[in-house]
Amino acid sequence: MLRICVADDEPTCIDRLRDFLARYFTLRDERYELTAFPNGEALLKNYTPIYDIIFFDIEMPGTDGMQTAARIREKDSETVIVFLTRMAQYAIKGYEVKALDFIVKPVDYNSFSVKLGRAIDAAKRKQEYRIEIRMDGDCLWLPVSAVYSIEVNKHELTYHTAQGNFTARGSLSELEGKLRPHGFRTCSRYCLVI
Repeated sequence: MLRICVADDEPTCIDRLRDFLARYFTLRDERYELTAFPNGEALLKNYTPIYDIIFFDIEMPGTDGMQTAARIREKDSETVIVFLTRMAQYAIKGYEVKALDFIVKPVDYNSFSVKLGRAIDAAKRKQEYRIEIRMDGDCLWLPVSAVYSIEVNKHELTYHTAQGNFTARGSLSELEGKLRPHGFRTCSRYCLVI
């Protein structure tokens, strides 16, 4: 389930996004959770990185959307940010906080659904399960989709991946339990494949 947040000082815009989200997710028979804030300060108060996607109005009184996003990025580098604005020239500044996109107000459903689809794809990529590989004090995290197979030889696991081969100490049977839900299967006592 995706967690989505909207920070906008215009109640009508929040209502419109609420309706668009309900329409979008109903058509796809997917679940989501929406939390709305009337301004940047309300969102920042006790912020924890639980949202997959945040829609920010750029022009809000007090802490505007750009300042709010910058402060969010100090705590959360993963959430997908999409800006809402009446003036497209503000959207360029969104790249400073790694915003995915912007939507020009007034928001229409067709534009919103395309950009929401992109935001969902980006959020899901960030949610993908990652494998931790510990090698001589270094730690490498790889998305499970980048791993082709894993072999064991004398308690040394060799991960064959899109980025090359990596070797680390470990147990193949322990790893199998973690990776089975992600499509990995044993093809012998010494190898896991997807």
